[in-house]
Amino acid sequence: MVKEKATAQNQGAIRVGVKRLTGPGGWHSFPRMHARPLVRLLILVFAVLLTGAGAHGGRVDQLYTAEAGTEDLGLVGVDPEEAKQTGDRPLRRDLMRAALARVLIRVAGTAEVAADAAMQEGLIERAPSLANQFQFLNRGGPEGPRIRVHFDPAAVREGLWRSDWPVWGALRPGILVWVAQRNGGSLELVGPDDSPEVFEPLRRAAARSGLPLVLPLMDGTDRRSLDGRDLLLEDWAAIGEASRRYDAEAVLILRLAGKGDRMRAEWVLQERQGGHAFTTSGPHTDQALANGMKAVLEYLARKHAVHPGEASTVRMVVDGLPGLGGFARVERALSRLVAVQTLAPERVAGDEARFRLAFRGPPQDAARILGLVDLLEPKREPVSAPGQGETETGDPGQGDEQTQGGDDSRTVDPRLIFTYRP
Repeated sequence: MVKEKATAQNQGAIRVGVKRLTGPGGWHSFPRMHARPLVRLLILVFAVLLTGAGAHGGRVDQLYTAEAGTEDLGLVGVDPEEAKQTGDRPLRRDLMRAALARVLIRVAGTAEVAADAAMQEGLIERAPSLANQFQFLNRGGPEGPRIRVHFDPAAVREGLWRSDWPVWGALRPGILVWVAQRNGGSLELVGPDDSPEVFEPLRRAAARSGLPLVLPLMDGTDRRSLDGRDLLLEDWAAIGEASRRYDAEAVLILRLAGKGDRMRAEWVLQERQGGHAFTTSGPHTDQALANGMKAVLEYLARKHAVHPGEASTVRMVVDGLPGLGGFARVERALSRLVAVQTLAPERVAGDEARFRLAFRGPPQDAARILGLVDLLEPKREPVSAPGQGETETGDPGQGDEQTQGGDDSRTVDPRLIFTYRP
């Protein structure tokens, strides 16, 4: 019941980004608690979070849509004041270029892609021809015109891969955010209703980066389970127990303190594969949070983005399917992954389905990328292919791990095993 309520209230945040975060308080430097819980405890905590009902990510629905105003023109080397003197049509082109730069940063996971000379000349200059549709949100006023543009996803992906940049698709880990704010001498746990001036900049920054955040309800259950001290000491046993109800794939701790025109933010991101801690600051809350979300994007993209490469043939097995409806859902979800170039079912029998797909990216990334699908839970280590010293039980001598004629992609010998989870 509680879980259903949490899921419903966070559905919007999962799709677009987040809500908000801030608040007054004295300027304090948070002590770093280097005596962290043992790795064994972290593994135990995230085993609780990521098993059972299954941890769920978020699908970024408008990954290839971005807004741009005159303040964004610096991304493409255009002076905003000079641009206003060029007339409507040249300015529209520059705004489209800036919007594409925003999309490229979100998809590649780093701001470096927009500054790359080859991308500027080879892809960003072609922004108008890559746009499927655009809309002026504002044509005048003191802030100048603002435009929203939707770009062709396939063209953007191919442009990035051709220039040797990675692509991070729309299926991304859901990130549960716990926020504590310095208030006088204590660090207090806050939520969207307590500190809207903090959560709104956080929502904007996450949406700009294409990061699906899950916000805690901050009801009685949350407040009884967790407090600011737990976030300060990084008590992962308490944090893990409080986070369990939200089914997020990663947990983000944010500790805020500010004084005058300076804001400091300490971030600790923890997911199944490891963690990352860093500090950002800025003249105001918006800047400190924007810098933090950029760092989160870059860290996660390094782990989850698909790097360009020759297509590899991957075999996978999914068991526990509840009939043809489950098979169809898995097939549809796999086809949405940017790394899956082609997908072909090989066999459906009982509660098991076998797929053969052309995976675009390093073969060693296949298990991790395919595991981003909510419906799939890795079951065990890959099974060695026939000819590698083992024959899969129940399928002797079939040799179905070999590439079929006419397919010039490489074949990956291990067969990946997943279990269906609704």
